[in-house]
Amino acid sequence: MTNLTSEDYRNIAHHTMNLYQIEMNDLPQHSKLVSNLLAPIKPRFQQKTRIFVENENLLQRLKKISVAKTVGILNFASPIDIGGNFKQGINAQEQTICRNSYLYPELRTFRREYYYYNQQHENHGFYTRRMIVSYQVKFLRDETEKQYLKPARSVDVISMAAPDISLMRREKYQPTIEQIQSEFKWRITQFLRQFSILGDNDLILGAFGCGSFQNDPQLVAGVFKDVLQSTEFATAFKNIYFSITDLKQTEVFATALADQSHPLVKQG
Repeated sequence: MTNLTSEDYRNIAHHTMNLYQIEMNDLPQHSKLVSNLLAPIKPRFQQKTRIFVENENLLQRLKKISVAKTVGILNFASPIDIGGNFKQGINAQEQTICRNSYLYPELRTFRREYYYYNQQHENHGFYTRRMIVSYQVKFLRDETEKQYLKPARSVDVISMAAPDISLMRREKYQPTIEQIQSEFKWRITQFLRQFSILGDNDLILGAFGCGSFQNDPQLVAGVFKDVLQSTEFATAFKNIYFSITDLKQTEVFATALADQSHPLVKQG
């Protein structure tokens, strides 16, 4: 993969926003804020969802998925900084998305209802359970961040924050393991229901909250396993890809998810 500097990331972000200014009036994308727990969904398929765990960049996965498929991507959102301050050259999952798509303007729409609200409701690092649902966001580039996708892709994106364990540690707040598991179960259930409502058949997820928020990958993978093997979600989607850039986290998720009733399918 191409090695890029912070300056490169800033330049890419700046160029993306310039392109957005040119195209904004012709884009179909739009967003809404969801606060309340969604109702359980009905399974949509007869075959069980196939689970793929890969050591890869999410843009790499998006490029590989057929343009004919309906795709949803989970954005590991900062609860307080719009787009995770991606314009400053920071690089993580959310910043990668914002640099290479038109998601950022959608997030800005909710600066009061989501970001300012979370700042006022820190809740020891749990923040709130709100999520931003963005329809048909345009993605421009592949994982090199230099080559453009041909054609560009329109993808549904759900932006939700994980519990921030790093903040809890700084504040010397010690939640129980059960509290953290329960919170992840609520949030994972919520965004999976929303993806199903949107009609997305293929999802690109990842090691949600296991980066700067310092959640335990084993715990998070375990909750994903429990939720995905439940009756509600066992046949809810066609394919779910866990695109994870950290090799150790990839191994943890692959081990956890291989034990469930969904087959762990290795890419050739």
